[in-house]
Amino acid sequence: MATFLTTSKMDPALAARIERAITGRDKPLISRRLIALTRFGLVAGIVVALYVVVTGTRRDRQALERARAELLADVEGRAAELGDRERTAFVGVESWLARVAAPDAPAEVIPQELSRPGALSEALDRPLLYVRGELDGFAGAERLTSTLAESHKDAVLLCLKEPPKSRTEAGLIESVHLAYGGGPPLEARTPRALRLAELPRSLPLFEAAWADGVRSADSFQRIADLRRELDAFDVERVKRAANAELLLAVVDEPGDAKVPATLEGERPHVVRVALVDLAADKLWLFVKRSVDPSWISEKRRSTYARGLDGCAVAFDVHERLAKGP
Repeated sequence: MATFLTTSKMDPALAARIERAITGRDKPLISRRLIALTRFGLVAGIVVALYVVVTGTRRDRQALERARAELLADVEGRAAELGDRERTAFVGVESWLARVAAPDAPAEVIPQELSRPGALSEALDRPLLYVRGELDGFAGAERLTSTLAESHKDAVLLCLKEPPKSRTEAGLIESVHLAYGGGPPLEARTPRALRLAELPRSLPLFEAAWADGVRSADSFQRIADLRRELDAFDVERVKRAANAELLLAVVDEPGDAKVPATLEGERPHVVRVALVDLAADKLWLFVKRSVDPSWISEKRRSTYARGLDGCAVAFDVHERLAKGP
């Protein structure tokens, strides 16, 4: 191909050299080699990348399978520590909760053996399960699960175990403060009482669905979430809960909707206090008492009404027991 830099009058050799310099025709072999090497490098890079991805995916899959297997082994190990008692204990408790929250619950059960001064406090030193909730919170499995999650040790439990000296606001407030504070001080005063919520936590370990969930976990994040669920499971506390001798249930009936509620939701209503002897499978104590936060000073009504009413109910229960059957 001629260029404008060459003419017909030029020496042919010179013109050829100029044309090769401009068109690059003097480097055809080098160019082809570079192209071939470039293509080879691209193909090799793709092959290496695919190998890394495939082997990395295989390693991740193997690691995920190991994590699943380890989690399943841990579940089986925890489950092996629990027996038939732990597997079935909640069924009996649930049956009693339905009875004490039923419309046809007894008007009152006052046993002679609890009428002696200090007898109730001594009884509550036995291993027991505690729950408090709204009446409709005991209707059905889903509502009961929510009730258990929201129920904690409170002023009713504390004041039933340690009866106040008087029913006045001043006589109750110290116990209410301690109950509201919770934590180690409250645990120290109620060491043998466990929240009923401790018991159902054993059930997932015995359900095939939980193990199936582990087997179908398709990510390390899901395995980590299931691991946290398992690590939250305290075998010893579940054993204690399953072997509790008593169930103390406090049931709040619906309040008077015509009366404005306090900030805690407290308004005039009836409270049921039921003590079930799980070992003997009998309703040992059942008392109903009315509460009305209007007796509480405005200073404390907004923040302590529920606790003060709760302690007042406990005081009334002790007073009723003192009168005998």
